[in-house]
Amino acid sequence: MSGRRLFLLLAPLAAALGLFLNYRHSSGSNLHLSVTKDDVVRMAREQAATKGVPADAWTDLVDLQPNNDLRHYLAISADPAEPAAVERILAPVAFRCVLENDAESADSVRIGVAPDGRLISYRVPPMTHAPAIPEAQARQLAENELRTRLGNERNGFVYTGAGGVRHEATKSEIKRFTFRRQFGEDLAIESSVETAGAKVIGFNLTPRIAPEREKRFLELSTPFNTMRGVGILLIVIVGLVYIVFRFLRRSRQHEVPMPRLRILAAVRF
Repeated sequence: MSGRRLFLLLAPLAAALGLFLNYRHSSGSNLHLSVTKDDVVRMAREQAATKGVPADAWTDLVDLQPNNDLRHYLAISADPAEPAAVERILAPVAFRCVLENDAESADSVRIGVAPDGRLISYRVPPMTHAPAIPEAQARQLAENELRTRLGNERNGFVYTGAGGVRHEATKSEIKRFTFRRQFGEDLAIESSVETAGAKVIGFNLTPRIAPEREKRFLELSTPFNTMRGVGILLIVIVGLVYIVFRFLRRSRQHEVPMPRLRILAAVRF
């Protein structure tokens, strides 16, 4: 079998396999958006104002952030009741908004908003010299914030630990409290709440998917995705070279002048 016939045989099979795996990887991508970019920016500025951060003049950046691993889990591996339970807590695709502070980008305001308008994460810088409070009091603030954000869904989360870091710019001590809820063997949702003084400055929800799951699904592995990307690039390059080569050969058979041929080849490429 000639190389050309082999290529014509394998190319459709490779394309079909790639489309199938891409469909499985992006399953559950249908979105029903109830909020707009302006809504997200407004929520970010309201959050900044509530926490006393003067972010009125900061640049706003908004985009949609899909969590493909979580979407794949919900579409392929989740129990029938799990998707609804997970999505009441965490959206597989969310708006990410950054109110960018040009003077100190690390202290920009960041929030995540579900397509239905729920605030699912935020982070604001602490105020200068936030007064230290006992850890028990800070943990109670974190517990209250978790219940405020999640309502009855808070009951499935268990406290897993605490940590802290010093914010050098404001000389404030930031305390971080983590909570975790398990969904089956492969999925857990971790929540972290950060406090500085008597204020909550950060809340975040993070899906934790077992790394062993990659071994059961080829389309999730990094080597496969790398090879798929390289393969697609090579197919495109080979296709372009083949088209231009055929065009040049036919043009030369019709004795097209070389200056004109170069222009036509560039246009065709």
